[in-house]
This record gives sequence, C-alpha cells and structure tokens, in this order.
Amino acid sequence: MRLRDRATVLTIALAAAVVGPPAAAHGAPAGGPGREPLTLPAGGTVVSLTFDDGLKSQEVAAQVLADRGMAGTFYVNSSSIGYPANLTVEQLRGLAAAGHEIGGHGLDHESLPEVPLATARTQVCDDRATLAALGFDPRSFAYPYGATSPEVRRVVQECGYSSARASSGLYASPTECDSCPPAEDPAATDSWRIRTSGTDVAPELLRERVLQAERSGGGWVPLVFHHVCTCPEEGSAAISPHDFAAFVEWLAARGPATRVATVSEVAGGSPRPVVGTPLERLVPAADDARNRTVAFTVAGIGISQSNVIASGLLVAVAAMVAYRYGTRSKRYARRTG
Repeated sequence: MRLRDRATVLTIALAAAVVGPPAAAHGAPAGGPGREPLTLPAGGTVVSLTFDDGLKSQEVAAQVLADRGMAGTFYVNSSSIGYPANLTVEQLRGLAAAGHEIGGHGLDHESLPEVPLATARTQVCDDRATLAALGFDPRSFAYPYGATSPEVRRVVQECGYSSARASSGLYASPTECDSCPPAEDPAATDSWRIRTSGTDVAPELLRERVLQAERSGGGWVPLVFHHVCTCPEEGSAAISPHDFAAFVEWLAARGPATRVATVSEVAGGSPRPVVGTPLERLVPAADDARNRTVAFTVAGIGISQSNVIASGLLVAVAAMVAYRYGTRSKRYARRTG
C-alpha cells in the first residue's frame, strides 16, 4: 500500500473514532412496544395503586408491591427529584427496574388551570422530557391537585402523554361522593380524566372502595397514595407501611377476579414523541444533545450537526496530509535541484 493510501485510511479511521456512531434524533421517545388496554373478564375488578409527588417514603410501598409480584404507578415532579424528602434518580431507576411505572406530575406541582397556558406547557412538556432523558417511559400523567380544564387536557396530549389521572370522581366513603360510581369502565373511561376515589387512605376505606366495585359488577379502581410512613402529622393522606402491606396482602387474597395493574396497563397507549427541554440540573448533557440534532439522513441513518462539523474538519486534515505526501518528491527535487 502506498504512503498516500495509508494516510487516507488512517484519517478515515481517525474520523470514525472521533465522530463515533451517528446520533439518534433528539427527543425520540423512550423505548418499548405499544400497549393495548387491559381487557377485564366479565365482573372482574382491576385496582391501580398510584403514588403522587415522588416521595422518598414511597420506596417502602414499591418494595411491598414487588414482593407480591405487583406493580404501582409513581407520578413524579421531576424538579424535586433528589431533594431530601424525594426519591433520587437511582431510586426511581430501581423502581422502574422492578416493573413499576414512572409517570409525570408536572415540574413543580403547579395547579395547571391557574397558570398561563405557556407555563402549563412548560410544566408538562419539560417534566416529561426530563423523565424520558433519564431513561424512563412516561406515558401517564397525573394532574397536580387533580385540577384540569379542556385547555390543560390538550397540553397534556400535545406533550405526548397517552392518559391523565384526576384525584376524585369515584365513590370515596359513605359520607363523601357516596353516589359517585364505584369504578371506571376501562373500555369507556375518559383517558384524559381518569377518576379516583380521593386521597383519604384509611385502610377500611381502601377495602370498602374495592368491595363496592366488586359488588357493583367490577371495573377499574385507581387509588391515590402520598406518604407511606408512620407520620400522623400528614393526616389522612398518609398510610403506615404496616397498614399498606396489610392492604396489599388483602388484595392478593381477593382471587383471580380482582387484580392489580399499572395505569398504562389499563389505559393503554404507545410511545409518543418527546417534546420539551430536560432540566439541566438532572440532565446536564441537554445542551450537548441539542448539538446532536439530526441535520440530514443518509440511508436511513441520522447524521447530526456535530458529526458534520467533525467530519468536515477531519476530511480537510486528510486532504492536507495526502497532498503533502503526494508532492513530497517534487518539493525534495526543487530543494536539491
């Protein structure tokens, strides 16, 4: 092989090593196949255990569920990830690895109908973009405070979610929403306002809500939890680890006609494109990711802007090296002539 050819091969190899493989399109959805909605047998009941705010105490509940082969849905405010009272990225990844669903709950737990629409869009889209950039597959959203409106629903859809959960609308207790339906019909529910039975998690009420659904012909009963701790200061929004474990054991003993499933297992939904900007605090490579935006596609492979710039520089260097080697004999002859 001639020296000029060796220089060309060396430069191409160097370009491949520096540039690396073509970048994927920024904002592509987290992986995973599409999910079809769960089909219940006649008279069957499905319970979804949902947890709001990404609180650290919920890791106990996640372990209780995993020990029973069950999965919950954990709705996270991404701006709070890693704060003292909240789950860390590593803990959330542990939950996802155990089969639990990670969903969005807005960046800062803002009441979305009360803020400008542009702010609501940032709260929802950037929250989902952050969760996706951290490796999660956020398909379900929970409205902060259960507050929504037609405009907010459109924002949640445009940000790429497949469903959204409220915090009321189903039977809660003999004195609260006692005339409300005991369960959702998975085949007919409004995917953008999935109803629940409120935030009071007294163990006797949790059991009564499931029993009401069973007695009424079954259906879908999403339940909402916040604090899972022995913490009376949190009032009716807290359940002790002992009481939660006892409720899960009670659910497991209900038999095959009553089962536990995540929200997305029931509501269905396929991966959808991610829009928005990840939080730099949690995803510091977000700015670098912008530089990897696909500039054009060759044979179905995305070529990013940074790939184009680096390749151009290396080609220029290669051309210069090849020229210098190719004209070496002429330059030598001029110097000795």
